[in-house]
Amino acid sequence: MNKYLNKSNLKFAWWFIFNLLTTLFVVSLIGFFGGTQGEDGLDGRDGSYIRDILTQNMLEKPTGTNRETYADNLIEEGFLPIDSLEDIETYFYDDLEEAGNYDLVDFLELRDFVLTADLDFSEATERQHIPLYYDESTFYFRGIFDGAGYTISGFESDSDQEYVGFFPQTEDAIIRNVTFYESFVSNASNNDESGYVGVVVGDASENLDLINVTVDSSTVQSLGRAGGFVGQTDDDVRIINSHILDSEVAGVYAAGGFVGDLDEGEVLIAYSSSVDSYINGYDVSEFSDVSDTDAEAGGFIGEIEWANYLYVYRSFNTSKVSSFNEEAGGFFGEIEMAYRIFIAQSYNAGLVQSFDDNAGGLIARVNLGNQLIIQDSFNIGTIYGDDSSGGLIGTIDREYRPSVSIINVYNAGNIFGFNDYFGGIIGDQDDNMVLTIQTSFSFTAFSPANFERNPFDPQNFPESGAVVGQAREVMFDQVYYYVEANNPRYAENATDIQYDFGTVAIEDEASFHEEDFVLNQSWDFQSIWEFTDAFDFPSLQDVEFLNPGEEMDDVAGLDLYANVQLTMLDVELGYTPFEFYFSEFWMGDLQDSVDDLTVEFGYASTSYDSYTEGDLELLLEEIEIFDSLTGYPLPGEVYEFTPINTSYNFFYVIVTDTDGNKFFQRVDEFEAQLRTDEDVIAPTTTDAQVNADFVENNINGITYTFQTATDNVNTHEELNYYVMISNSSESFLDVGTAWAMYSTGDFLYTRQILGSIPEGLFTRNSEVSNFEFNTEYFISIIVEDQAGNRFLYTYATIEIID
Repeated sequence: MNKYLNKSNLKFAWWFIFNLLTTLFVVSLIGFFGGTQGEDGLDGRDGSYIRDILTQNMLEKPTGTNRETYADNLIEEGFLPIDSLEDIETYFYDDLEEAGNYDLVDFLELRDFVLTADLDFSEATERQHIPLYYDESTFYFRGIFDGAGYTISGFESDSDQEYVGFFPQTEDAIIRNVTFYESFVSNASNNDESGYVGVVVGDASENLDLINVTVDSSTVQSLGRAGGFVGQTDDDVRIINSHILDSEVAGVYAAGGFVGDLDEGEVLIAYSSSVDSYINGYDVSEFSDVSDTDAEAGGFIGEIEWANYLYVYRSFNTSKVSSFNEEAGGFFGEIEMAYRIFIAQSYNAGLVQSFDDNAGGLIARVNLGNQLIIQDSFNIGTIYGDDSSGGLIGTIDREYRPSVSIINVYNAGNIFGFNDYFGGIIGDQDDNMVLTIQTSFSFTAFSPANFERNPFDPQNFPESGAVVGQAREVMFDQVYYYVEANNPRYAENATDIQYDFGTVAIEDEASFHEEDFVLNQSWDFQSIWEFTDAFDFPSLQDVEFLNPGEEMDDVAGLDLYANVQLTMLDVELGYTPFEFYFSEFWMGDLQDSVDDLTVEFGYASTSYDSYTEGDLELLLEEIEIFDSLTGYPLPGEVYEFTPINTSYNFFYVIVTDTDGNKFFQRVDEFEAQLRTDEDVIAPTTTDAQVNADFVENNINGITYTFQTATDNVNTHEELNYYVMISNSSESFLDVGTAWAMYSTGDFLYTRQILGSIPEGLFTRNSEVSNFEFNTEYFISIIVEDQAGNRFLYTYATIEIID
């Protein structure tokens, strides 16, 4: 008997009823997803077809000589054979041109096709691709495309159109039994930063079935939505026994291993996988200089805007999923709204990382309408997020008062981050929902960064827990969690209501594995779970198990934030020195402690702030490092530097881990100056007065006029002017007082005019704010040469009477 098992008969009854309801729910989902899609009578649209797929475990593509027999049978049913690229040209160009009317075009769009040989697109002509448009109208594929087990290789489409893919657009289509190998699809030449790009389909309208479809060793790049199979869908989608392998999917606004963005519809994913690929929610730098990204990333789907039902069964992700500034999830990035979600017998083993909020082994963030059930599933992938991240789910928000049930799951993936709400199973849970976690295990270890205190902010201590990071109403029933330093089952202040029926702390992780899972009576080791010699934790029967281990990304582990106070010091001769101290400073790494990180200070003449690897390479070639230290700089400690070139204007901090990986931040900018023996004389002017008045008696606008200055070294275009308005008469006592007030921001209005004023009388109209009637205002204008010598113009008062 399980040494941790202590249930009452009442709890056994509750458990039986709950599982019965869950089973009925699953059966109803299968029936729902098997409902008729349309009225066209196409094969595969009836409920029995979907149920057969699920009960047969998984379908196999035709292979060997079976392909010929399979294709012949379809040809007898009316499918058109495609034996070569010339056949595609015939069906999708010649026949359409010959049709000459839209009625026949519609008929042609509904035709069904079957491959009878492998297709190699490496030397295809333009007319041997399925066209985007016909006679300036969008062309939809509305039939069945059956690959009969053959392979399409070398397909390439680099287009400036909105929809890019083997089928740019489909409507109520079925695509099955085909492999796409070494495909390349992108909309690199589309400058609108939009588009829908996928290897198989760019944009799918109405319904889409993908059955026995494989995308292998391919690349998808989109300035909009990118998907390994489909860029975007706006209705029901079924992905069954389909796989993406060794590929890269990069999108600016959404990226998914299967689908970039799902606008609305029901989703069924069964017996499918995203394997050893890179689902990339930000880096399209190989073909675009876009830096403003807003991309959710998911191993299956990047973003779901609305899903009535979302069903995942016996599917898994081992791909790396990464988003620069949005959500990242092993299965789904962001689910803006889902009514009901069921995930069963599925797992994530891929690295999931978000450089912003919300990362999850299965779901990064979900806004839930009614019900979420996750059963017989697990995560062993490493999870990285700035905050609100979890082994299974990063954040659960609510639409109504939903229920969440987590049953027979475990997390053995480590979690890394720097702020709040990290949990071994769930990171952050909204209030007004019922959360139940039962007969589950959490072996989560948190990175050192999760618990290292920032000396610049002693209160910066994450709310993290081995089970949940932030929970308000939760029931634990036989939840086992591994305890390490600072690793409670949940944060002490993270919950209002807890019903604890037997959470058990695991003090020694190594001693708690196989027998404890097997002895737990709710875990089915007859038909669902199994142990293998290659892995300490249970895996799923008849589901391929791939464990990539703890492979870390070269750059993803580093994070840095710094806020600096920088001041220029006065000197009589030479380059002007500066001093600085940090008012805020935070850094962390996936593997190294803060004390093992090296911090370098430097300056450069160019501004880099997009944090790409290309920017880092350019910065390292140019930057002048002037100081370094290990670990945090001390709060308030003052450092000095003297730039030795007047072109240096940008101050950088670079952090390096023990493996040599680097991350940087541009923290300030300054104006380097050189004062020499040859130029110690300030500029002068023949008219030291300034004329100024409010524009047409309007306190929101002012006109000022002054005579430009001359200098013994610099030309008129090399002099800089600083226009300042204050309600303090001290502002024009002397140049030192005026400059000090300017440096500290003690003026109601300032305007810097750099190197743009020719010789003569200068006049400018400017908008002003925060000014009042019946008040005296004082104008000061400082002219400065390249050596830093300054001269003060003054104008005593201006006033407007209400």
